[in-house]
Amino acid sequence: MLERTAALEHAVHARDEFLSVASHELKTPITSLQLYVQGMLRAQAKGTLTPEQLNARLNRVQVQCGRLERLINNLLDVSQAEAREPVLQRESFDMSELVADATERFAEELHTRGLPGHGGST
Repeated sequence: MLERTAALEHAVHARDEFLSVASHELKTPITSLQLYVQGMLRAQAKGTLTPEQLNARLNRVQVQCGRLERLINNLLDVSQAEAREPVLQRESFDMSELVADATERFAEELHTRGLPGHGGST
């Protein structure tokens, strides 16, 4: 009985840890989406958003929506992992593109807070 209780406590701890990580991972693209939309609304209100800038920002929103969709699909896969053998999917990516995207994502927030940073457009 003591062994079973310890196993259940371990399972509950693992579930809680998983949910914590999952919620953090889901929050990241949602926060980026909020920043993009807020930035677009502010720039539109000021009349400083060119069609090219709007297109670039909408493309970033689309990328974040795709990321969010992949995270949700991964969560669904994990929840069904007991029923089948999990399959790992490797993805190639351009590290410089990843760094540029991260820099661009935070440039708007830095600019909004009046902090020096990457010279991203607003």
